[in-house]
Amino acid sequence: MNSEDMALILLAAGHSRRFGDEDKLLADLDGRPLGVHMAERLCALNWRQTLAVVVSDELRDTLTRLGFETLTPLPLAGMGDNLALAARQVGGAAGVVVCLADMPFVPLTHIAALVRALADGITIAVSAAGEAKGPPVAFSAAHIGALRALSGDEGARRILISAAVQTVSIETLSEDLSDIDTSADLERARGRFG
Repeated sequence: MNSEDMALILLAAGHSRRFGDEDKLLADLDGRPLGVHMAERLCALNWRQTLAVVVSDELRDTLTRLGFETLTPLPLAGMGDNLALAARQVGGAAGVVVCLADMPFVPLTHIAALVRALADGITIAVSAAGEAKGPPVAFSAAHIGALRALSGDEGARRILISAAVQTVSIETLSEDLSDIDTSADLERARGRFG
């Protein structure tokens, strides 16, 4: 498979509880808002459909300019709710790639490897760094119905467990998969882009 066959879902609607009062996705990371780094990088690939679940009006405007169809989650929606909201908008794609906007360092080569891995009975490709596994994740179309049925804050964990024999892990460096959850994480991340 390749990205032209896939829908992209960017989740940019977290509540940033551990970050403090500031919207972490609008916090400056080397001259741009944190939530823009991954979005801009993903736009370098051609996608069948690009969707973003986003709370901030400022970030929504930027993502719209980048070509994302933006969706507004319900108040207090969890990751599963947000993923289901986006999955319900997917139409005719061979699968979906789910990325998080607070993971600014995932290389495009890794995203492309996740997509290519969906073949020959493999219906899920999950990112891995050693024992740690998680997003970004690529799902074949066989799982879109299950993604649409998610709810709460668990995300797609149940789908990953139920489809373990059809899942492959795609290794990358742990620093590529680092996410920004706290202001200390943001401080450590500064300087990596410049």
